[in-house]
Amino acid sequence: MAHSNQVREFRLSDDGIELVDVYVGPGQVLTGSARMVQEASDRAQAAAAQQTSERRQRELRQEKAALEAQAESLKARLEGVQAELKIASQQDKDRLETVRRDRQELAAVRKAFEPGKGTRHGKAAER
Repeated sequence: MAHSNQVREFRLSDDGIELVDVYVGPGQVLTGSARMVQEASDRAQAAAAQQTSERRQRELRQEKAALEAQAESLKARLEGVQAELKIASQQDKDRLETVRRDRQELAAVRKAFEPGKGTRHGKAAER
């Protein structure tokens, strides 16, 4: 008759005989109370690993939020600096235009009072 050659654990209970898969751990086969202890240890390790994973995920989410806030702050700061640069550039242009106009006006005034141009320069000098 065909049969399994696998090691099995069996339990006797009020319901009869139960065949249970054995616990195959790292290099060992466990049954009975040794199996129960190992399974409890495995559950504790899995729970600890889950908690570690969840904690790490929380930390990463917090770090991500902090970095995003920092990036937004830097973006706002950059926009402010760009606006200030634009204002400073416009002020420089305005200043240069004012200097240019002042020079033109000064040159026009100087030409108006040159001797021999029909101006009152000569008479003003006599007084």
